[in-house]
Amino acid sequence: MKRLSQLGVALLLAGMTALPANAQTSFKIGVSGGGTIPVGAFGDLNDAGYNFGAHALITSPFFPQDFKIELQHNRMKLEGTDTNTMVTSATLNLELNPGSALARVALYLSAGLGGYYVKTALRGATPTTTQYDNVTKFGLNAGGGLRFAVAGFNTFLEARYHRVRSGRFVSGSVTYVPVVFGVTF
Repeated sequence: MKRLSQLGVALLLAGMTALPANAQTSFKIGVSGGGTIPVGAFGDLNDAGYNFGAHALITSPFFPQDFKIELQHNRMKLEGTDTNTMVTSATLNLELNPGSALARVALYLSAGLGGYYVKTALRGATPTTTQYDNVTKFGLNAGGGLRFAVAGFNTFLEARYHRVRSGRFVSGSVTYVPVVFGVTF
């Protein structure tokens, strides 16, 4: 039994040292920003806007996908008014990398879920009559992007479709597509 334990420990240590140096789990952070396009009935009520966010990317040689934790804020102008619809989200996404990790430009697919805070300000005739529709709900997202290196930085260009159930003033679902350019450090 003692020899079997020693053999097991030796194999475990040999396996751990046999991993290439670049095959380690990594944790990287980054920032992103771009335009937001509202779609569907939500697009009929809102004009295009902008977004910005921050993310953490976790990669591991033991999984075929990466994990991205993302915080993003989107702001779109409510059509015909001087108010905005804002969507702030915290999502967990899986990113599947079907191409070669050594390619200069790599395609990836992304899907995830998270919490979405949707707020619309409907201004009244006076500041005291302003009403706010704000709701926090779970939502889903899916899309894809391209990763490429620019000036020594890991960058990406991405578009994902987001869908979340809304509140009183914005009927139906909040659906939008942020198109972002990001940098991961």
